[in-house]
Amino acid sequence: SPKKVLLWTFDWARTDEENRKFITRMKITSGAFALIKAYSKMNNATINDVVLTAFIRAFNNTNMRNNYAAKPVIVPVDLRKYVNPAAGHTIRSLTGSLTCNIGKIMGNRFNDTLIKVRDEMNKKKEAHAEMNRILQIAVLSKFIPYNKLKKQLMSLKMPPVPLVTNVGIIDQADINFNGIPVEDAFVTGAISLEDYFSMAYSTYKKVMTFSIGFHGGENQVQKVRDFLKNFKTELES
Repeated sequence: SPKKVLLWTFDWARTDEENRKFITRMKITSGAFALIKAYSKMNNATINDVVLTAFIRAFNNTNMRNNYAAKPVIVPVDLRKYVNPAAGHTIRSLTGSLTCNIGKIMGNRFNDTLIKVRDEMNKKKEAHAEMNRILQIAVLSKFIPYNKLKKQLMSLKMPPVPLVTNVGIIDQADINFNGIPVEDAFVTGAISLEDYFSMAYSTYKKVMTFSIGFHGGENQVQKVRDFLKNFKTELES
């Protein structure tokens, strides 16, 4: 009989008893942020590369099967960089995505994983991989009526590949409470359904805030807290 496919998943251990909505957060101080920034430059990588590395290493430990599976992570990309600012002022959200997949072997050390992530991300960026899905839809739209294509796209069931999104830096100038100083600001990600797992992070005053939204009960809350604790340890290592 054929071997079972080993999936790269988060072990939610879900039950039917509770299905509340939660958003769990964790912060990285400005001091740690400065060290992460210096470390990324030393390795010719980006801060996003370092975050992805910590995520992959922490996520790998959440399920025994993950050790033997490929390790894809979806990374949303802001496509407004392709739009002429003069012509795209009305566009508020224009997002594509690419998949960072370092394969099954991530390496023993953090630096081993970072090099694989850095090289994979550089390869995808050079190929403008974030445009692939949009180009596919553009081509299909020439042959399939819009209503039919829309229905087919909406019915697609995507595998539960984890997602990491960098919402970006929150500019202090954009927050105004009539002179009242703002001590903290952050943007959370979406609350994932079923077996999906997504982490979002934003930066304000060089403090990084990571958030994970999900459905579940106290058991799932503890699992997410354990993940974030492991993730923080990897990131600050």
